[in-house]
Amino acid sequence: MDALEKTILSIDIGSQNTKIVEGKNIGGRVLINKIVSIQTPPDTFSDGQITNKEKLKEAINAVLKRENIKTKNVAFTLESTKIISREIVLPWAKPQELEQIIGFEIGQYLPIEMDKYILQYKIIDEIEEEGVKKVVISAVALPRSISEGYLDLAKNMGLIPHFLDIHSNAVHKLLTPKTVVNDSYPLDDQTIAAIDLGHQFINITIIDKGQCEFSRLLNNGGKDIDTDISDLFNISLDEAEAQKMEAKNIDYDTKSDVLTSPTDIIRKIISDWLEEIQKIFRYYTSRDVDNVVDCICIYGGSSNIEGISTYIQKFFNMPTFKTNSLSNVKFNNNSEENDISSYVNAIGAIIRK
Repeated sequence: MDALEKTILSIDIGSQNTKIVEGKNIGGRVLINKIVSIQTPPDTFSDGQITNKEKLKEAINAVLKRENIKTKNVAFTLESTKIISREIVLPWAKPQELEQIIGFEIGQYLPIEMDKYILQYKIIDEIEEEGVKKVVISAVALPRSISEGYLDLAKNMGLIPHFLDIHSNAVHKLLTPKTVVNDSYPLDDQTIAAIDLGHQFINITIIDKGQCEFSRLLNNGGKDIDTDISDLFNISLDEAEAQKMEAKNIDYDTKSDVLTSPTDIIRKIISDWLEEIQKIFRYYTSRDVDNVVDCICIYGGSSNIEGISTYIQKFFNMPTFKTNSLSNVKFNNNSEENDISSYVNAIGAIIRK
């Protein structure tokens, strides 16, 4: 069997929940056997870093046993403020020469010790400037300390580590020009803003006709809403989260400066998020006169807030939808169809390219 067609156990450890998907990639289509989520044990994970491998191992092993998941080939996907990503324009060079040049360039831009980072890159465009052939590179530098944590976790669990992915790359592999979202919205010739509304972070990835242009990470997320509801009503964070998910009528047209209900807080914080996202859109469109954003795909835990896609659509005045299903993600005959919005990163990580 081709290595890319092996059944993979894909694990996306988050600050609040850990998402687990068992499936395989066949020609760019992911066939899912199992999909499950558990609460990430407290004090085991922070900003992409595994901080308590033993406790995390016990929690994941327990759900694998419960779900009768026996696949040993594992992939992890993560996001962290400690990951450095840059788009760099360089003179064209052979692949073996590019890595050295990129490492030097990142070392020039940032005060880091490159031997403490793992460098990965991909060519996202080829251009010509003043008769000189150049390449546009998307480079990612991941701290070795983070990578080693995942490797150790896999080995301690008796799993075979295959690869470590980042969220922006995972979603890029799913949102191709041939993909249809929610059985009704084809992505051909579209520039998509894929927005991961996570608990700790919001990750914005711009994908232009299948090409990943860039991604940016905001230190905002569902935790902001939980904290403010908890503070205003003097309740626990768990109770605040429950009120957040029970809120109705998150309507852009009824915003108020007076915060007297969970819904008011949700509107206020979402508006703050969208102001920051708008700055990223403006940066992208300012880089080239042809750069536009055609639509927005939202996913992640906070995409489940009722009415949030309509709220975002009204703010930006462009098609916006929660990513419930994708045409290149299928469940096998023994699996119940699921809303995949919380599992997009884990599903994308199964595709290795």
